[in-house]
Amino acid sequence: MIYGRDDLPADFVYAVAKAIDEHQDLLAWKIDAASYNVHTVWKVPGVPLHPGADRYYREKGYMK
Repeated sequence: MIYGRDDLPADFVYAVAKAIDEHQDLLAWKIDAASYNVHTVWKVPGVPLHPGADRYYREKGYMK
């Protein structure tokens, strides 16, 4: 999970979400590889999703 302020630029957050999604293999050595799941990455109870991440996940079809 990555936390950021709600005033981060949407384009920056979009780029971070995209980089994490496209380079999951680089995260596998650092964190549990099963922890990044395209079906649940945007479902964190009690934590609002930044508009930039929302846009990326919707464009990828992870969110409807």
